[in-house]
Amino acid sequence: MMKPLLPVLSCLVVPEIFFTLLIATRPSFILRLLGSLALVYTTYYVAATYTTGDVARDWAIGSALGTQPFSAVILLWLTDPMKEFRYTSDPKPTPLGEKRSLGSRLYKALCILLNLRFVGLNVQLRHIPQAFQGTRSQFIQSRIFRILQCLLLIDLGQSFIYTHAEFFLQGTSAFPSGLHGHILHFVCQLSWVACAYAGLKLLYTITSLTCVSIGSPLLAGSPEQWPDMFGSWSDAYTVRRTWGRVWHQSLSRYCSTLGKVAALSLGGCPGSFFSSQIQVWVAFTISGIIHSFGDLMIGPQFTGRSIPFFLMNAAAITFEDSIFAVTRKMGLAGQTRISRVIGYTWVLMWFNYSLPTFYTWTLEAGLGKDEMLPFSLVRLLVPQRVEH
Repeated sequence: MMKPLLPVLSCLVVPEIFFTLLIATRPSFILRLLGSLALVYTTYYVAATYTTGDVARDWAIGSALGTQPFSAVILLWLTDPMKEFRYTSDPKPTPLGEKRSLGSRLYKALCILLNLRFVGLNVQLRHIPQAFQGTRSQFIQSRIFRILQCLLLIDLGQSFIYTHAEFFLQGTSAFPSGLHGHILHFVCQLSWVACAYAGLKLLYTITSLTCVSIGSPLLAGSPEQWPDMFGSWSDAYTVRRTWGRVWHQSLSRYCSTLGKVAALSLGGCPGSFFSSQIQVWVAFTISGIIHSFGDLMIGPQFTGRSIPFFLMNAAAITFEDSIFAVTRKMGLAGQTRISRVIGYTWVLMWFNYSLPTFYTWTLEAGLGKDEMLPFSLVRLLVPQRVEH
């Protein structure tokens, strides 16, 4: 049975306004509880009922919806943003809601919801790339160049996908075997990651360019408010650092915060191995659940297919941490050029092994068959081998 098309206003905009109102007004326990349950129900109902008509958009919007219940826990129950959050750049930082009108509180609450990494606040997430150092015009020029880079990377990735029918045979017995199969498998994954990485980066860069070009303080118009979405790939010499420093941190406020709460609740001493592992497993479990809402929006038969990938990565980090703990006891702590090379090799091998569990099942659902760009310069200039 075909799902109806997603009504954006009633299913995306109205719940966001309602959530904003809950944060700004901080109602009584009963009203917050009812409001939280309403947000959770709405999240599930929208993901299970509607479609955008595009598999990739369904996965993205469903996953974004999946953050709502966890955001409610943090912003309505674990913290009081209007009393506890402050902008560190203010000459005299004061609570966001202190002696402010309802309109001002609503605006501040909306800013908190949209500021996924809490940039500029006293609760800003760790390991966010350094803020841009330069003038507004330099920021604009650098972002225009970055947009062109992202478009080229997407075009290269999609050009490989759409000129190699084998990409859509991944996870099946029809995919080539032997050395050729291993090499092709690696390039297929690289193409998929390139599209995902550049696609996310493109949306973020366009948004930052638009806001800074307008220059209004109401629209985060300062370059310092837009640190890079991704970290440096030179940090990707452990699985932990790849997730915690290199990849985007858009989900960290849910995963990291709730992981720390779980560790403290279970008696974990901050900084201990036990506490660290609780945080890792809780964080990746939450990330898996969030992405499961994207699975659900694609189709109920796919619900939960993303979870194994995230649990595998939690296991990989536990393995890494155990190795590091042993080497420290042996007096082998410290980084060398050789250890870095070993680390990069390990990370490359790990994701080459684990990544298919995250995306190959989506090929069954039709993900990847729709073009991300309206035209391809690469395919215009380079002869095509196969056309889909």
